[in-house]
Amino acid sequence: MPERRSHKPSRSNSHRIDETTGLLTKGAFNAYRKDLERAGVPFALLMLDIDHFKRINDTFGHEAGDIILRSVAEVGKRLVERYAGGRFFRWGGEEFGAVMPDVAAGEAIALADHLRDQLQKTQVDTGDGIAMALPTVTVGIAVPPHSEPRRVVTDADSALRIGKQNGRNQTVLFTPAIARRDARRIVVNPQVFSGIGKSLRISFLHTDRYHHDSGVVESSKAPFKCASVLGPYDIMLVHFGKSDRQFNADLKVFVQSVGHDSEYYAKYSRHFFASRILKFHGEVVPDGEVVVERKVLRQIVAATRADTLPRNSIRQRWLQRGFLLKTEAREARDGEIEAYMTISLMLPPDAEGGPTDYVVETFRDSHLLNDPRVFSLYEGYGTIPNVRFVARTRCSQDELFKFIEDLHGYAELATLRAHTGTYVIIGCKADRLYEGLLTAE
Repeated sequence: MPERRSHKPSRSNSHRIDETTGLLTKGAFNAYRKDLERAGVPFALLMLDIDHFKRINDTFGHEAGDIILRSVAEVGKRLVERYAGGRFFRWGGEEFGAVMPDVAAGEAIALADHLRDQLQKTQVDTGDGIAMALPTVTVGIAVPPHSEPRRVVTDADSALRIGKQNGRNQTVLFTPAIARRDARRIVVNPQVFSGIGKSLRISFLHTDRYHHDSGVVESSKAPFKCASVLGPYDIMLVHFGKSDRQFNADLKVFVQSVGHDSEYYAKYSRHFFASRILKFHGEVVPDGEVVVERKVLRQIVAATRADTLPRNSIRQRWLQRGFLLKTEAREARDGEIEAYMTISLMLPPDAEGGPTDYVVETFRDSHLLNDPRVFSLYEGYGTIPNVRFVARTRCSQDELFKFIEDLHGYAELATLRAHTGTYVIIGCKADRLYEGLLTAE
């Protein structure tokens, strides 16, 4: 690769040097990047992460880990300065960053691949006299026109995350397709809902005018999520509120707005009231009340509607206080479908009465709560006979069918009969679910 001349920033910086590697740290990284932005100099940004570094520390000790960090720093600094006229920084932990002025996407990819190749060819002595090859690395790159200057760090980190998800030891260039795939959102702890007296309710309705009827929901102010479903019913409405009365009032307004009367509402709709949310977005919900201030609640609701995540410091504070469970990808992975499943548990026909709470709870904990195919699990009651649970699944079609089959098999082993109703989500028309948290009714 041809060598390039280094670009001198308009102002010097005196940020401290990382003691382990001798590289400039994250503060200098950001200052240099902003210098180039002010000067109007385009640049490529590279984020590098050492693969399975924790395993190295655990196996060979932190002293060996420091030797590897210094070796990666030495090779990275030499190649980035020589071939890109850029600067190589210690970002933190096992992560490094490079800012490379006037470097196009193709050059950045070629340099990253060359850097990965050189690192794999490098042998180091970890201190016991035994030579060891450097571990592989994963590299994420952000560069115009695919990435705006203000988003280069976020975009390079997204590309890096995709590379690690795809098996590591690779270079990934950020593109709009990656932006769509890697878009993330916060997951609010459901104990926040119960802490302000709100609970979840689900309603299933028939309609022969889906676009019209779902449009009514979209234009209303009720805290509904409205989805079209493939199953025994046509529309699913999810609602957050303080009381069954409020839920019924909002639902009746919808039913009347689409041209049906109360008789239709009573006869053709089915409802489920979630007294407890046991699992939410793949996480078992921890016990304990969560108290959140009104101002913070408004910030959380705003964050659920935003296209980007809140600042990391805010997310960490919310996680520590129990307001959030995690962050997750906005979209399901390729090949995944989402479905809601009503689950009723009964005794065999020749048995009297219903199953005991102990039997139901044992079945729930053993076969619902810990099953990775169950995305969320709601426990409660409703107008669908004997339904104790609604499970929200997010998995492939084959996995969904297998889950239904397994569920009935587990019930038989527990001397129970299971009846399920499955509603596959086709599309979401309106989603103002969290806005119900702000209403004080």
